[in-house]
Amino acid sequence: MKRELILNTRYGEFKLGASIDEYKQMPHHMDIYEEESFSYECYVFEQEGVELWCEKGIVNTIFPWKECLYEGKDLLKMSFDDFVTMVGESPNDEDTVYVPQNNGKGQNQHVYDFDNLGLQLWVWRNRIRTALIYKGDDADK
Repeated sequence: MKRELILNTRYGEFKLGASIDEYKQMPHHMDIYEEESFSYECYVFEQEGVELWCEKGIVNTIFPWKECLYEGKDLLKMSFDDFVTMVGESPNDEDTVYVPQNNGKGQNQHVYDFDNLGLQLWVWRNRIRTALIYKGDDADK
């Protein structure tokens, strides 16, 4: 099944704001991430190439890692400049985060928040490497 991103709403059958119970019948495993200021449950759906990040059993972030189709185009590996042109939006926030790699080296990835689109994009060498989907500022408009 090809999944398509609907901004601020869903990625394929995975819906923001849904109870994780809606997806537990699918093969998955769960991890819990503990940080200093927060913790969240992460449900990993290997076959689908998707992680659902939850707080109190409610999906608040969708992380597709195999592909992320939007308007028929895969955002992963897309040029960041092409994405900005395609959506006609500029990020409202950006940061640089060092991401360690398995080879002992790392990458300084640029992290761009598009709150009105409900997307956070991690970019290295002008290519989108990660797309995180959440309910942004325009979700209820």
